[in-house]
Amino acid sequence: MNRSRPTYSDLKGAAGGAFREAVSKGGLTSLQAFAYTYEHLEIFIDGDDPWLQLLALTSTFMVAVEADVNIWEDELFAEDVLGVLRYVYAEWIFESVDKRFDSLLDVGLREDVEVVRSKYV
Repeated sequence: MNRSRPTYSDLKGAAGGAFREAVSKGGLTSLQAFAYTYEHLEIFIDGDDPWLQLLALTSTFMVAVEADVNIWEDELFAEDVLGVLRYVYAEWIFESVDKRFDSLLDVGLREDVEVVRSKYV
């Protein structure tokens, strides 16, 4: 992430890298690795920029989709992170997402939002 404002591609790469590192080097379970990934991107998730919140959450939850993580193994954690996801996603509709992505680096965002929305929201 060499720009001052990360793109979806940047955050998706960071999420995937954090997850893989947590599993391969840290020996964590997939749920623990998902939690590690969430914490890794939490600076954006908890930040005050709604666009970066959307990008970071979508990146993080796409890791869970791709790794088939059962986040319900820890019900309190699941309720917490799904609450954040639902809150942020409620603020966005696809037209807003379409208007915001002005870079080729955001390719795939709309599709990934739909995947995450259909699975978790």
